[in-house]
Amino acid sequence: MLASASGGDAPAGTALSDGDRGWLKLQQAACELGVSESTVRRAIHAGRLRNRIIPRRGGFAYLVYLPGSRHAESPHDCGDPAADPGAIAEHAEQLRLVEEHVDVLAKALRSALRVRQGSAPGRGRERGPAADDPYARYRWLVRRRRWWPL
Repeated sequence: MLASASGGDAPAGTALSDGDRGWLKLQQAACELGVSESTVRRAIHAGRLRNRIIPRRGGFAYLVYLPGSRHAESPHDCGDPAADPGAIAEHAEQLRLVEEHVDVLAKALRSALRVRQGSAPGRGRERGPAADDPYARYRWLVRRRRWWPL
């Protein structure tokens, strides 16, 4: 993973030209390598990743050199879905399908629990609270049998 990149630091004062497409922000490098940002920082400090230090307000930022990466080809950020509107529509469709599936599974679970509670011996007289009465749950809890002695 990290050992495949060349080590060494580039000078901190060198400016990046528009042709340098292998230089990624720390978050992009972490996404590309499949590790966390702190792991990328540790690899930088250990000298396993080639990097540049860019001065920023209040500190500095690292740029990591990973040539041929997918982030070097496309300028969008790994954590920025607003950069690709097509991806947003695709994710919205996937989210809708997952929500439909969750609804189907919830309905099946409710039905299975209803069947199980109805068929359990000695549990036929214990019913849940009525959905239309807001205080039914409290009355039901008071009447309910407890497993501990009073």
